[in-house]
Amino acid sequence: MKYGLTPQQALAASAINGPAFLGAADRFGELAVGMTADVVLLDRNPLDDIRATRALNAVVLKGRSLDRAALTALTARDVTRSHRRGLARWGSSRRPRSPRRGAV
Repeated sequence: MKYGLTPQQALAASAINGPAFLGAADRFGELAVGMTADVVLLDRNPLDDIRATRALNAVVLKGRSLDRAALTALTARDVTRSHRRGLARWGSSRRPRSPRRGAV
């Protein structure tokens, strides 16, 4: 794996070590009574191939279950919102041009 981490080490770094580093290990980092957790359900085992973390089947977020169809709709909505914000920021549907070389 890139940067020399095993899939297990990469997953631990995000799920366990992150909360510990932020001083929140008492609330996050494991599935247990009294802990705060969002859950990602995958189609494949990420310990076999870390790219399996991109194969989402469902997500439980703040107690709400989102299946594959809901995640796809949510992603499409967010992309559309992001695109609209970009257009509003630039004032047109054209891509902003890069400044000319040497221009200040």
